[in-house]
This record gives sequence, structure tokens and C-alpha cells, in this order.
Amino acid sequence: MTTDVTIAPTPILAFLNNQGQPCVGGTVLTQVGGVNTATYQDSAGTIPLPNPIPLNNRGEISNAAGVSCQLFLISGVAYVFTLLDANGNQLNQANYVTPPASSGSLTAFITALTTALAAPTGATLIGYLPPGVGATPRTIASKFSEEISITDKGMAVANTAAQNTVAWAAMISDIQSGTFSSIYVPPGIFQFNQVADVPKNILIYGHGFNSQLQFTVLPVSAGSFASSGGSPGRQYSVASAGTTDWGACGAQLVNATQFGLSLTAGKQYVIKTVGTTNWVALGAASSAVGVIFMATAVVGTGSGVAWERSFTATAAGTGTGTAQPDAMRFTGSVMGSGLQNLTITTSNGGAAVVAIEGGAGTNGNGGSQRNFFISRVNFGGSVCAYAIDHRNDYGIAIEHCLLNGITGSGVRLRDNGAIPNYSYSSKIRGCDFTATSGVQIEAENGGSQGPISIADCILENGTSGLLCNTSAVGGGFGWNISLDNTYFEQMAGLCISINRNGAASFINSHLLLKSTYIQGTVDLGDVGQLVAISCTNQGAANAPLCTITGSSFATTTLIDCNGFTQSGTFAWLPQGAITSWTPTISGVTTSGVTGFYSISGRTVTAQLRFTVTAAPTGNIALPLPVPFISGSALATFYSGNALIGSAAAHVAGSTFYTGGAFYNSSIPAVLFEGPSTANFWQAGVPAVWANGDYLHISLSYQI
Repeated sequence: MTTDVTIAPTPILAFLNNQGQPCVGGTVLTQVGGVNTATYQDSAGTIPLPNPIPLNNRGEISNAAGVSCQLFLISGVAYVFTLLDANGNQLNQANYVTPPASSGSLTAFITALTTALAAPTGATLIGYLPPGVGATPRTIASKFSEEISITDKGMAVANTAAQNTVAWAAMISDIQSGTFSSIYVPPGIFQFNQVADVPKNILIYGHGFNSQLQFTVLPVSAGSFASSGGSPGRQYSVASAGTTDWGACGAQLVNATQFGLSLTAGKQYVIKTVGTTNWVALGAASSAVGVIFMATAVVGTGSGVAWERSFTATAAGTGTGTAQPDAMRFTGSVMGSGLQNLTITTSNGGAAVVAIEGGAGTNGNGGSQRNFFISRVNFGGSVCAYAIDHRNDYGIAIEHCLLNGITGSGVRLRDNGAIPNYSYSSKIRGCDFTATSGVQIEAENGGSQGPISIADCILENGTSGLLCNTSAVGGGFGWNISLDNTYFEQMAGLCISINRNGAASFINSHLLLKSTYIQGTVDLGDVGQLVAISCTNQGAANAPLCTITGSSFATTTLIDCNGFTQSGTFAWLPQGAITSWTPTISGVTTSGVTGFYSISGRTVTAQLRFTVTAAPTGNIALPLPVPFISGSALATFYSGNALIGSAAAHVAGSTFYTGGAFYNSSIPAVLFEGPSTANFWQAGVPAVWANGDYLHISLSYQI
């Protein structure tokens, strides 16, 4: 057993002379600022010692009678001690002699320090030096201000949803003042109603799926949208139809005959008029006004009309109906914002669990949002129209999220709806959409959908998989949608659908499938180019599991694929095989056209040679052996065109000319031209082409 001990102080001071012997007869002069200052021989400070203090025959501090004494100093006073020998010669001097703190004063000091550190400003008293060369000293207060926990603002697991919602609003006020840039959600279940908008670059992150934000979204009465914090322009979802004309509030009207198109399948609707329509066949529980339902892929008939349940408010409305806003919304300039390592769910509806909405922007600029990300977030089991509703933005990344068992749709990507805007470079990777309507991509008023990449995802047992569409009013266009290593199975409706839905203005899409499994129906009514690579979808006895329908798509290429049935004409190409190629060439009269190409992964390499029988009239153009998907990886650009190869000509029997092979994005063909002129040859066009001159072309490009 050990005992807590402390080193003993020197009970009686003794001094030595220069020979190391007791300084007998010497003295110690005690001063402060050159003025003699008293010392004492008793602890009460009542009996002063002589000054200078005499040293007795043992060199010890003594009183006037030569009796050795303890030395007591005045608390808080710094003395100067001067040691003199018996002849008055100075031997040494100590310039800062202070008494040790008494137990009482030490206790008072500790109490004062503890009080100061426990105060709200205590963190400003503690320094912090980050590791590494060149680090800047800071205070702990400065370091901790970089982020905040929701519990710092009064949110707690034990709070009601209303209490946490009020505390969230106070936290958002701090965000607007720019005092921190990230919000931490500790483990626990935190209840909320819909919360104040997150207005700028903020990361909200947790400690994994155990950090949970659970929303009970309160309904808002028609006519009160503005007072709900969501002035006209915010997204809502009808909660109860009542007597409200939701079309006057902004909800889209859909005739029963439009059901069955990709415009409707997988979305929720509210019956406005029953008419002669069998709404039960379309997914409703009953054929009655006000019934809310999710549409299947069944084609509708009759005179009935429905409202789309989710709408962007254009007016406050009237009547007895109610609607629910988004649970959580990011709005304005939120470039770089995101959600990470959380569970976020809604229990009773709402337009979306998380809505990301950029500003209106100008034509084509995508508003003011870019690079928003959602990573490792669990939305599973939410009761909502959409788990993630992303509008008018460049580049959202949704990675490794659980979106299974959602009553509505998992993800909706859409343009602004007011003016043409684009949703560029969105990525969905490693997500689970089991028992959920998967991904909806919408464009209207000339907006675009893409390029959009979906990879390593599971979409099964839901109403629909991937739906790409535009509104019948204003049109739109979609391009470069790629699916890689993604699984579609057992959908009640369509696995994949790309349709214009009757829009007068629509530019065809490009769809790339790679290593993708599809068990069901794919409707490609408005796809310009489809390329499928290494997609094997076969059941028992090699029976095809995927049916591709649609009569409007122009070019379809299946490379190393099995298990498809189709309507229309398909080009079936094996991986790695060398295939002959004899294209129709324009811009020159030819003979002896010979060529071949092969495919490795997504790379096409091709060779072509032909003899010229009459001089070219301009640039030389020809179709590619495999459709080129605009926006794929390109090496270089020249004059707005993509360089994808080279060409060499043997002219007049001996002269060689070289030039580039370019892909012209305005036509599905290769364009040859020189870098200094509009003509083909780098060194200029030969004055005379002789019959028998030949041209050799080499190409390499991605599909």
C-alpha cells in the first residue's frame, strides 16, 4: 500500500561562504525595490527579524540573540536577498524570492480557475496548436466553432418534435450568420416536424445510421402556404383533397387516358373527377373523388381526371384541403453541401424527405447549386412522395444509400420547370431501391436530363425502375443516361422507360447499358441510340427475360448480349470479334471500299481504305461502325469537334498527306478536315486527284 507524500520544505535556512563553510557572522539583507522589507520569525507575522538578518555560528537564520529561527515572508511579495560575509562583503544576491502559496490561497486560485473555465467563455482561455510544421496557434473556442452538434442548440432525444423544430430554427439563424460550416448529429432518435430551410454550404453528418432524424410533417391548410414558411414556389404533397382545387395551386392535371405512360407510372395522384374511369385498375383503393394512389403501368381509359399529388405551389389556394411540404429542404447557393452517415425518415407523408432546390437561374445554368452529395444515408421505410427530390442543379451525387420500402419514389431529378435548365452530371451509385419506385428523371420547358450515371444499384420489387420523361407542355430533351452493373427485377411496371409523353418538342436520348441485368420490360419509345454491352438476361433454358419495346428509336446495338427479345431492328455485335465494315461515303466518289472494326469493352477501333475515282468536293463524311454516344470520354477537341482518329492519303502516285478524323456532333458521322483550312489535308488539298489515289482512315473512340 502506498501513501501520498510531499517533499518537506527547508525548516531553517543556512548559508555558506565562498569556501563552502557556514557563513558565520554574516547577514542577509531583505529588500523590495531597494527598500528594506521586514521578515518574521513566527507564522503569525508578529515578530520581525532584524534586517539584515544575522547568521549564527552555524550560518543559520537567527534572531538578535543568535537563536536559529524559521523564516516567514510576506505573502505575495517578491524579495531581493543579499548575502554578506562577516566583514560586510557581498557574496551573492537573489533577485526574486517569493513565499510558497498557502493552502488557502492555492484553494482560492483553483476555485477561480475552475469557475473561469466552466464559464461560457472558458474555451477562449485554452490554447490549441495543431500538429505539423507551420501550424497556427488557436484557442479551443476557435477550433470548436468549425462545427456544431444539434444538441448544442437544445435539441435532444427526450424533446418533442415541436421543441426540436424550434431549436433547429435557432441553429439555422447561426448558419445564416456564418458562424459554422458543419452540423453533427450524435447517436439517438431526434424527432422533428418539417424544419427551417438549410440556406448555404453546410454538411450535416452523423455517427452512422444510429444518428436518426425522424420527421412527422405537419399538414398546411390551403390558403396558408405562405405562412408555413413555404411561399409559392415550394414543393407540396396533397394530404387531404377536401374542397380545394389543387390545379389552381399548381398541381398538374392528368387525364385517365394518359395513365400507363412513363409520365404516370410510379407517381402518386389524387382523383379529381371519377368520370367513366376504373381508377381501381390504375392502382387506387376505390374510384372516389379525393382518393390518393400510386399509379401502376396499366393504361387508363374513360373520362376521369386526376391531379398529380406532388406539386410546386403557384398560389395559396382555397378550400378545406391540406398539403404537406418537404421535411428538410436545401435551397439557394448550397454548392458543396451534403448529408452523410445518417438515417432520415418521415412517418406520415410529405412532399419529400430531402429536397434540394436551386434558384431559377438563367437559361441553362442550373440555378445556383452544384456538387451536392448524399452519402450513406438511410431513407428506408419513409412515407413520402419522394425520398430525394432534386431540382434545377448541376451534379448531385447519391452514393451507398438505402431507399428501400419507401411508399413513393426513391429519387426524382428534374429541371426548374419555369425556364429551360439543365441537370448536369448526376450520379447514383451503390444504392438499394428494393420495394420502392426507383428513379424518375423529368425535363420540361426545354430543360435536359443528363448526363446521368446509375451504377452498382439494385432496383427490384417496386412499381417502376428508371423513368425518363418530359411534360407534354414545353417539351424537353434527355441525353447520355448510362446504367452500369445495375440490377432490375420483378417490377410491377416498366424496368426502364424513356418517353416524350406527347411533347411536341423533344430531342431523343442516348442510353448505355453495361453489365446490367434486366428482368422485365424496357420501353424505349423515344431513344435515339441504345448501346448495350455484356448484358446477359436469361432464365431457364436460355429464355429471354428482357423485352425491349418502342418503335421510335433509331439506332440500337447489342454487344455481347444475350436474353433479349425485341421489336424493331437490332444490330448484334460480339465482343472482340473483327467485323467487316463497308460504309456509305459522301463528299467523294470511291471504289474498292474495305474496312473492319472490333470492340473491346467500350472502345471501338476501326480501319477503312478506299480508292478515289473523282476529286473530293469538300469534307468527307461517313457513318461510324458503332453509334457514338455524345459526351463519352474524348481525347481532344478541335473546331468544336472531337478528334477520334487520323487519316492518310497517297496522292499522284507518291505524295502523302495526313489529317485528322473528327466526330461532328451535329450529324452521326465522321468529318475529316485540316487544322488550318476547311478542307481535309493538313498540307493543303492536292491540285489534281488521279484515279487510283487512295485514302486510309484509323479510328478509336468510346461508346
